[in-house]
Amino acid sequence: MVSIKKKLIVLISACTLFATFLLGGISIVQITRIINRYSQDNLQLQCRATKETLDIALGDIEKAVGMMKDIILSEVGKLSSITTDEKYREAFIKQVLLTNRTIVFHARGCVAYYFFLNPELVPPKQGYFWVYEPHYTRFLVKPVPDMTKYTEYDVAKGGRYHLTKKNGSATWILPYYDEVIGRDVISYCVPIYVKGTFLGVVGMDVLHATVAEEVKDVALYETGYAYLLDHQSRAIYHKDYNPGDLTFTYKKNTRAYTLELHNGWLLTTVAPLWEINAERRRLILMLLFATVVVGAIFIYLSSRITQRIINPLMELIGATKKLANGDLNAKLPVDSDDEVGLLAKSFEETLHQLPNYLYRDSLTGVRNMTAYKRAIEDLQSRMDDREIAEYAVMVLDINNLKLTNDQYGHEAGNDLITTATSLVCDVFKHSPIYRIGGDEFVAILEHKSYKERESLIEQFRSRLERNAIFVEKKSLPVSVAVGFSDYNPQEDKTYDEVFKRADEAMYKDKEATKKRLHMPSRSE
Repeated sequence: MVSIKKKLIVLISACTLFATFLLGGISIVQITRIINRYSQDNLQLQCRATKETLDIALGDIEKAVGMMKDIILSEVGKLSSITTDEKYREAFIKQVLLTNRTIVFHARGCVAYYFFLNPELVPPKQGYFWVYEPHYTRFLVKPVPDMTKYTEYDVAKGGRYHLTKKNGSATWILPYYDEVIGRDVISYCVPIYVKGTFLGVVGMDVLHATVAEEVKDVALYETGYAYLLDHQSRAIYHKDYNPGDLTFTYKKNTRAYTLELHNGWLLTTVAPLWEINAERRRLILMLLFATVVVGAIFIYLSSRITQRIINPLMELIGATKKLANGDLNAKLPVDSDDEVGLLAKSFEETLHQLPNYLYRDSLTGVRNMTAYKRAIEDLQSRMDDREIAEYAVMVLDINNLKLTNDQYGHEAGNDLITTATSLVCDVFKHSPIYRIGGDEFVAILEHKSYKERESLIEQFRSRLERNAIFVEKKSLPVSVAVGFSDYNPQEDKTYDEVFKRADEAMYKDKEATKKRLHMPSRSE
């Protein structure tokens, strides 16, 4: 015969091991989800921070060049004077240079600034070209290139002018080596038109290294990195490609996140999966070790607890044996529920009643504000995941509740609330009803109720006209303002947008009802 003690030990041990490994398995799944979420958040955070830095730096250059363009247009005067009068042209260039120089000193990272006049309007080499010389720690004037000798394909010498003229709009030019500056640079140029006539190009250069370092400094795990491409997937900075190369960036067993800069460039952060999963593997090993240790401890404790449970049973067996042997003085244990049994019963009863305490309105029996918040959180999640295509929100407000309370007492007001609620629940029996205020209720209509919403609302209004409460031998009509709004998947991003429209519709209905029935308004 197998004793109860052995049965309990085996049962508790088996349950303990099962529960321990079940929880361990669930924990492994949760750890995997958390690590994946953390890695994605890390990629996003690094990408967003670097994007903001680059947007600010590149935006400063764009603003500075835009101001230079505005100054040129404000000083241009007559276009014919610039094209025909050499002295006027020289004075114009000198004045523009003098004013633009102050702007350059506030443009972070600028290593060259220039203004190239259209050689089709004026003689070649007209304008200015200033380059920062680190040895002298200041900008020095350089000869203006003869743009008639170069094309857009001579990027280092004619690209600033010809590419910008070809595009007809502000242009970021990919990194190239400039012999005059002696470094790889990135150019930002803007064309200038005067009454439809192309006057020239104004722009600035920044060191390619300035932009590249921001991207290169991104640190993700051990070997994660970031890269920057233009909208045609040409490299601005990539550790595996030269600037300007057409890239193929997809790699197996990696996770990436991409954001678009304000000028259309694409910044991407990348991390290898094996490095992301390294932390997961470490945590799983720790969890497995902890699971084994905890399981052993629980088995040991279960044997001790079993012993304490069995001892009273053994005493009972001894007492019954004494009785069987004729010992009438033997005392039997009291036949009653013990503490564990009473606790279990109490807990079970409490558990059955808990939903009524947490999620039900004590007066009306419908769902309360706590249940409503949980419902809209779930509904918003379904909207975000595009798991729901149609539903409607109906907002109801009991008219003249305050007036009823003031004139006839709160008992009459409660009667008005419960009568209106009962009618709402009866008509919209397939939809959840929530009490979200003293006199305000919300119903979320889905499935059959959504498809029949208009007829149900008409039925509700029709039945309202036949309902009343009786107070002090007086018949008081039950009046409820109703407003509803349909969810529009193409326009509505949040539940609050749908609710707001329904709430506004309810207030319009309330005002219309009060005017029709000559009820006092909220201000009266």
